[in-house]
Order: sequence, then C-alpha cells, then structure tokens
Amino acid sequence: MSKKPLLTIAIPTYNRSSCLARLLDSIIQQENYCHDELEVIVCDNASTDETARIAKSGL
Repeated sequence: MSKKPLLTIAIPTYNRSSCLARLLDSIIQQENYCHDELEVIVCDNASTDETARIAKSGL
C-alpha cells in the first residue's frame, strides 16, 4: 500500500522561472516535514522561459 502525502502544494505559474526556482529552493529548505510526506504540483501554462525545465528538475 502506498503512503499518501500529508501536504500537497499546488503552484500555478506562467513565465516565472526565477520565482519558481526560489520557491522550490525554499520548500527544500524546510526542516519540519519529511520529504516523503510532501507532494508538489507545478501547473505551467505553456511558459516560454525556463519554467518547465526548473519544474522538471524536481525537488
């Protein structure tokens, strides 16, 4: 049986690669949760910058 995440963070974005990178770094730095209890969903609206690449690089 797979464990469900305790927290889901949904991030809608469009051409905000620098903001997304900072946000994901901030999430990674949090110490008050286990990474297997967190789910991050990035909803990219067909950005033309590096947003998709940054989102795919993952946490």
